Amino acid sequence: MLKVESIDQTNPFTYRIQDNVKVDKFTDINIHVEVPCRLAWPYGRVNIVVVNQEWWYKSAWDWVLGPREKGGADFVIFKSMYARALFPEVEDARARVISWRAGPEIQRGLSGLSAAGGSEKAFLYLIGASANKAAAAGILVSAWKPTWPPLRLFGSKAILQSLKAAFPGCGDRGVLLSDVYTTETERITAQAQHEFHVVASVAEGFGYTFAEATALGALPLWTDI
Repeated sequence: MLKVESIDQTNPFTYRIQDNVKVDKFTDINIHVEVPCRLAWPYGRVNIVVVNQEWWYKSAWDWVLGPREKGGADFVIFKSMYARALFPEVEDARARVISWRAGPEIQRGLSGLSAAGGSEKAFLYLIGASANKAAAAGILVSAWKPTWPPLRLFGSKAILQSLKAAFPGCGDRGVLLSDVYTTETERITAQAQHEFHVVASVAEGFGYTFAEATALGALPLWTDI
């Protein structure tokens, strides 16, 4: 039986506290997504780390990449060959490259595109709840010209409210701000129907939305970080 649990990296002590009682929780596998949790480390029989090279603190987390027999990670997963090359100290026996790619659900978007009969000459910007994307969105919205194709931004209610307050007249320049999330199928279909995608962030580089845009044949506008 596979049981999946998650812990809050901002308060890792939740890993050993249940109903206000201190407990020892041992797991077969710990998967550390981008941020290695040292408190949880001893309680996993196998520790797997997924590296985000953009946020990796090489000195502070050097213990993660140390030899396995000295407490280092059992496996280190990289999202690209480029990221793998940045960590030559990790021997091949422990390294795995699982490339970022668009998932099979994108096929539904392609089907929607065929039904719609073609792409719309507009920019789609999926911000979600990312503060770094929101910061980049502010720069982009402030510079957007009415002669350019329409720009449609979708994000969390808090982020979109902030953008609406900062740019009350942006609709006159072809900028649509929406905090209404549609179903997953509708979102993917919308991705397929937009000829241009924005993948901008002040602190993040290559991401899933970039992979999805290229998989759909859209032209991405992104920040080179």
